[in-house]
Amino acid sequence: MKTCIILLVVYIIILIISYIPNKYFYIKRTNINDNFTNASSQENNNYALKNIDFYVISLRNPTRLLNIDNQNKKLLDAKINIIDAVNGIYIDQNKLLEDKVLTTNFSDIGNMKRNKEIGCFMSHEKIYNLIKNNDGRKRYSIIFEDDFNTISDNIILSLNNILVVIDTMEFDILFLGNTFDNVGSQIKDNIYSIDKNKYTIGNFAYLVNNKNIDKLINSIKPIDSPIDNKIDTLIKNNKLSCVVVYPNVFNYMVEITSEIL
Repeated sequence: MKTCIILLVVYIIILIISYIPNKYFYIKRTNINDNFTNASSQENNNYALKNIDFYVISLRNPTRLLNIDNQNKKLLDAKINIIDAVNGIYIDQNKLLEDKVLTTNFSDIGNMKRNKEIGCFMSHEKIYNLIKNNDGRKRYSIIFEDDFNTISDNIILSLNNILVVIDTMEFDILFLGNTFDNVGSQIKDNIYSIDKNKYTIGNFAYLVNNKNIDKLINSIKPIDSPIDNKIDTLIKNNKLSCVVVYPNVFNYMVEITSEIL
């Protein structure tokens, strides 16, 4: 009888424990992947952050600065270098034409939208030159526009997994997202070629292979179209070697109004 009572009490205790929320009572369950996952996450964080410089172009609009701060938290507070964008309001197209920086077919003096497109182009070019002149540069640079949005659940882990694949590849630019989801044939894992029959538009988040920065700088000259159209043309003409991550790990905040339109 005594034994039965003890068994009944044990059974009741087990039932009670099974209904207690995990936040109050937690039993560690060993999983064969636990140690691997934890070690892998730590290694991933270190590897990605050690091999990537992060830049974001911004006119320092308060809404966009807030977005940068919010996105930076998703990047585990990796150091994002905020680079002042070239403000199209102050661009002198006549001077750019005189210096042969801008082509006559793209010039539209008095058109503020065109000024802003030129300013955006020059902002990306500004970062390319910063990368070139950075003696302590890392293997790769990620360039954001300040309306970028992180959609990966663990972006540092995602970036590290991407690096594992691209470290053995020869390429100039890796798109971490693009407006029309241009995806060609699979190269390996989530890295794909670009379909040259489609547009590759949207420079809100892309990775640059730093060792090829001179090629990128020289290829985009002169200014004869918006920067994303220029790169799209260079891809189609085999002047730049570009690949893409799919599914995208970044997109852009549609709620933030464009500063070009």
